[in-house]
Amino acid sequence: MNRKLAAALAVLLACLALFALLRRGEPVPAVAPREDALAALPQEPTTAPPATGVSETARVAPTDRVEVPARDRPEARPELLITVFDTAGLPLVGVCVRVQRTGGLEAGGGVTTAEGPCRVPLDELGTYAIDTTVGNRLVQVEERRSYAVDIVAAELTTVSGRVVDADGAGAPGASIRIATDDSCLGLQPVATSAADGSFQLRVGKAWCFLSASKPGHVDGPIEQAKDGVTLTLGTASSRCLLRTVDPNGAPVDCLVLAGRPFAIRLHVPTSTGELQQQRWPPGREHRTGERGEVELEGIGAFQRDLTVVPLDPRWGRWQGTWQGLDSQTVALEPANTVEGRVLDGTGAGVAGVLVRVGDSRQWRPPVALSDGEGRFSLRGVGTGRQQVRAAADAGSADAHLDCAGGARSFVTLVLGGKNRVRLVDADGRPRAGVVVKLSSAADSALSVTDDDGRVTAPQSWWRDLVVEVLAADGAWRATDAAASGPSLLTVRERGPR
Repeated sequence: MNRKLAAALAVLLACLALFALLRRGEPVPAVAPREDALAALPQEPTTAPPATGVSETARVAPTDRVEVPARDRPEARPELLITVFDTAGLPLVGVCVRVQRTGGLEAGGGVTTAEGPCRVPLDELGTYAIDTTVGNRLVQVEERRSYAVDIVAAELTTVSGRVVDADGAGAPGASIRIATDDSCLGLQPVATSAADGSFQLRVGKAWCFLSASKPGHVDGPIEQAKDGVTLTLGTASSRCLLRTVDPNGAPVDCLVLAGRPFAIRLHVPTSTGELQQQRWPPGREHRTGERGEVELEGIGAFQRDLTVVPLDPRWGRWQGTWQGLDSQTVALEPANTVEGRVLDGTGAGVAGVLVRVGDSRQWRPPVALSDGEGRFSLRGVGTGRQQVRAAADAGSADAHLDCAGGARSFVTLVLGGKNRVRLVDADGRPRAGVVVKLSSAADSALSVTDDDGRVTAPQSWWRDLVVEVLAADGAWRATDAAASGPSLLTVRERGPR
């Protein structure tokens, strides 16, 4: 009995000690999310907004905002919490938001709602441009946390319009989408047409653009957002069940763009025989999911381009066209990798340079930032001819590579470089697609020759430049100069002795 009493007493003492330790800890203040803070504020009566355009909610001063810290969360991602206010301090809902990173890369977007700010998660630190239909902001993201961004709208203008079908009849239930500029990237739905096809919304910038979409139709052409605008739906669209699989036929989760990644300009003949330019919005984005399939809508006519970006980096991106069938399967190939360095004219590595595959109009391209030595690695590169480009204040550089079979390619990008090395065979013909190593007294870099057998070399390496060629047996072979000039050195691979 004494043993049982002693054990119970020991347990009680341990609990009391634990409770005392807990009482000595610092209390953690609870921070209410922004949605709760807004809900706790007194509501003022407002009139109902026209249709589903920009409207007003409770009166909240920008200084009353609550920022939710993310830096204490493990592996926190930076994010933007964007709220748009009118000049009276009232939050506006239904405002289209588009976010771009330095270099023109799309970072996301959305529409402001009554539930809280427009939340845009980011992948990298850096400078971001926030473009809305009522005003713009630049934000420097330096930490992995949440950034509360307030944009005060200019004077709002009411825009009334109508959506019609190809026969000119009013089209009810059509989605009116708005973009912040004529590129129409980041189109967002902000209103729905009434029974007679009419709609009404408010904008705060002179150069906003609208397009109408409706199931069963290709998206209609782009029109400037001005009072009395008429939006015409596109032609009847088709449906296609798209499947994305790996080489063994297993499904792969992918992002899909049905259409082109940028606005299309067409010249359409009028009743008088003259040509009138029309602009059509970019294609629609989809996701195949774990089952590797998605029903595509809004394709047809000129919107036949397909771009597939696998979420698994083992597989490369795919570009092609819709074949006009009810179903289509895209068999993905192993992803290629492009590695290299970004150098300045002195041959020093340049850090923080954005390197991308393709031009600025490519949809979701592989991108990377060069490290402290200028090195970078691009994964998920597709098969075929690829352009690799780097741009910075010191200049730009690009190269073209042939990628296939999940291979690794190497390239050296010299910003603003003008000195070239040209590799030729014994007959003086250029040797394209050959891996070469450029070396100076202090450094070296790998690159691949272009169609004319050329690569770029830093100016400071020019005097003591050594060029070697990767032979078929995996060994590096020296080269001999065939001709030289102020900015062009022609070399041939030295044969075995």
